[in-house]
Amino acid sequence: MMKRSIVSTAGSEQEERMRTADLHTDVSWHGVASLEDTGHGVQPWRLPHQDHALYPGGDLIERAAMPAGVRLRFRTDSRRLVLDLRSDADCSPVDVVTGDGVLRAEIGRSPVEFAVPPGLVEVWLPQYGRVLVNRLLVEEGARCEPVEESRPRWIVHGSSITQCRSAPGPTETWSAICATRLGFDHLNLGFGGQCLLDPSIARLIRDERADLVTLCLGINVHGQATHNERSLLPAILGFISTVRDGHPGVPIHVITPISTAFPADEPNSHGLTLEFIRHAIAQAVQILRDRGDRGLHLVHGVSLLGADDTDLLADNVHPNGRGYRQIAERMMDHLARPRGDAESTRDQEQDT
Repeated sequence: MMKRSIVSTAGSEQEERMRTADLHTDVSWHGVASLEDTGHGVQPWRLPHQDHALYPGGDLIERAAMPAGVRLRFRTDSRRLVLDLRSDADCSPVDVVTGDGVLRAEIGRSPVEFAVPPGLVEVWLPQYGRVLVNRLLVEEGARCEPVEESRPRWIVHGSSITQCRSAPGPTETWSAICATRLGFDHLNLGFGGQCLLDPSIARLIRDERADLVTLCLGINVHGQATHNERSLLPAILGFISTVRDGHPGVPIHVITPISTAFPADEPNSHGLTLEFIRHAIAQAVQILRDRGDRGLHLVHGVSLLGADDTDLLADNVHPNGRGYRQIAERMMDHLARPRGDAESTRDQEQDT
């Protein structure tokens, strides 16, 4: 899709000829777990904000307030939109998707004005940085109607490699590319540094509506040394089984860690290497498949981004924009094709 940078800031004179859309009745929200009215606007959350006590850890709550994958969807005949956001200083851009392509703006200059064609509009909020939506303005007399989703719903959980801070914009995270190309309504539960096999996250995924689930596990477990050799395999089994309890028959793809610039045999403070963790994830998937879960599929992270792809890393761990595009292209092969038992078994034998 075409992407153009928008630098036009809206002034008071332009806003006088516009009306404020209702952020609850004039638009539909997607990619959120909950919405919070703050008195100054709407805060989208990727966790239930009323249940924060069940999600301990300030860093997890901070990441959940960052609207990776969150979209406002509506149909309008207004040819101008003004988006008024309050955001962190360090924040990704916002993308506005129309029938003509993608318009991109840095939101530090908010409010920002967009020239759009009449029709369906999707506002993709930044994947990194906390954002409060203060106002959405359309032209006076223009209609603005919510557009609900009828596409299959895909839930993706992972680390910062799923949140994708270093992607150029919110429509260029690997999950956004897959969802757009394959026609999914997706919920991005990628939390930088916080993919730690928390039971509360597994229960959230269990209780959300889903037609497809992807779990990208292991990299934060290694980096933060949250499990030892005794606790890791039971934690993986419990996490996947909890997700499966809420989604019988739904395809679940479990992705092992991609390659990084660090040696795979370098132990963390509990003595676990990245290669050990990859093997434990593969073992957990095989155990559950052997017990009858044939809708569970293993995806080797190194097949998405491998040791020969170091030029696709923004740093020692995180992909750059080209790296996220490669992950998306290769992951779409897994998401789009039917998975037979023989094929899945061959895939898993590669990690054993």
